[in-house]
Formats: sequence, structure tokens, C-alpha cells
Amino acid sequence: MKKDLEYIAKAEIYIERFSNICLTEKEIAYAIGIHPSDFVRIFRRAKGLTPKKYLDEKLKERVVQRLTSENVLGYTISYELGFSSEQAFYRWVKRVFGVSFRKLSVQLRNSTRKFI
Repeated sequence: MKKDLEYIAKAEIYIERFSNICLTEKEIAYAIGIHPSDFVRIFRRAKGLTPKKYLDEKLKERVVQRLTSENVLGYTISYELGFSSEQAFYRWVKRVFGVSFRKLSVQLRNSTRKFI
């Protein structure tokens, strides 16, 4: 159990250090020195959600922060977050937020409604 907490701490540090790129569970697992399936199991037990959902939440926070702080274009945020393409970013926004990027940006600018 103590070793599991060490892995989680290493994973969180790694995620923060490389927050400017889209990480995968596999990349994180190998970076901290364990098998990906073990990493998912340990992470889910410790955090209550999968690493993928955790990463999505971190990215969601950054997208909302960027959209509420200034008027930025989707491709700019896509580049900053390390998505492989603009299309991948727009699909991710639709999957995670449930609305298109355009609707999300309008809603965030015009209301105080939170999406996190």
C-alpha cells in the first residue's frame, strides 16, 4: 500500500511536469516504472477515478481557465495542450463537455455556469 502511494505521488508529479502535452496512461505508467494495467488499478483505488478521467479533468480545468480569462481560438488551446490535431481537440471537447467548442466558448463568456 505504501508503494502504491509512492506510485501515485510520482504519477501526479509527472502529470504536472508534462501538463503541456496530452499524456496517455501507458506513458505515465512506464515513466513511473510500473505496468499500465497495474497503474490503472492502483490509481483508480487511490483516486476513485481512472487516470484517463483524471487527465480529462485536468485538461478541462485548463480549457475553462483559458476561455474565461481571454478570447482565444480553439487551435491555440489545442496547440497549448499538446493535442495531435485541432480535430482531435474539438472531438475531445465534444466528448468531455458535451457541447461543441463554439458553444462552450459562448456559454463560458456569456454566463457564470461552470462545466467542471
